[in-house]
Parts: sequence; C-alpha cells; structure tokens
Amino acid sequence: MDDARRYYHAKQGERKRYIGCAQSEKEDADCRKEINRLIEEAKERQRAKQAEKETRRKEILGGFKYAVPFKAGMKWGLKIGERITVPPIYRNVRPPVGRFCAVERNYCQWGIIAVDGKIMVEPRYKEVTIRENGTAVLTFVTGKKTSVKLQ
Repeated sequence: MDDARRYYHAKQGERKRYIGCAQSEKEDADCRKEINRLIEEAKERQRAKQAEKETRRKEILGGFKYAVPFKAGMKWGLKIGERITVPPIYRNVRPPVGRFCAVERNYCQWGIIAVDGKIMVEPRYKEVTIRENGTAVLTFVTGKKTSVKLQ
C-alpha cells in the first residue's frame, strides 16, 4: 500500500499490479480481503513446492540400495543408477550403509551424508563408523568417541 492508500500486488521478477484504492472503510476492507486471498495463494504454492521437494527426496531415499560411489577426476560422488545424487566433491566416499554414507572432505575429515546428499554430520572427525541400526560412532582427533543417532 502506498501513501495514497492504493493497493498493489507485487511478485518477484514481475511488475507490480494495481489492485484498488480505498476511499472508504468498506473499500479498505475489500482490499484487505483481496490481499489476504493473495497471501493464502502464495502460501499454498509454497506448501505445494515443499511437498514436491519432499516427495523427490523420499523417492531418492527409496532407491538407497542401488547407490554406488563413483569417481570423476580426483573426486568422488554418489549416484543411484545413472542419476547423480551427490556431485563429485569429496576426497573419498565409502559405500552406503543403509541410507547413509561416510565421506571425507579433506584428509582425515570424515562426516556422514544421506544418499540424497543431505549432510547429516559435518566432516570434521578422524574416523566415522556407521552401523546398520542407524547409529554412528564418531572419533575426534583426540581419540574421544561419541555415538549419534541418524534419522
């Protein structure tokens, strides 16, 4: 709304669209209803986009049995079938254990990723061991070990 009480609808990357001008309380209420409707439409589009993203992630995680590490140049990545799920950015990628893989970003900096590329544990541990029951044992540089539950 500008100083003259004119309402506009603005979308990113597009020109603003004039909605109306409020001369009275009734017109002001009508404009506010229109604005609320537009806000709800935007929220619904965002929810649909998020649901689609989550569906794709579940589809990728469903094919975790077929995930294999691959090498491109000097770096390693992860792919399921012919689809690359993790680009080759790691120094080393171990074969998946369940839905998770141990990855080495730099020398002796191990972490854990899901087969869709989501980082579960930041690569900063000397050693990482993933167990079948969904837990991981992380070893710090000092030798101290800690156990984490992976979701």
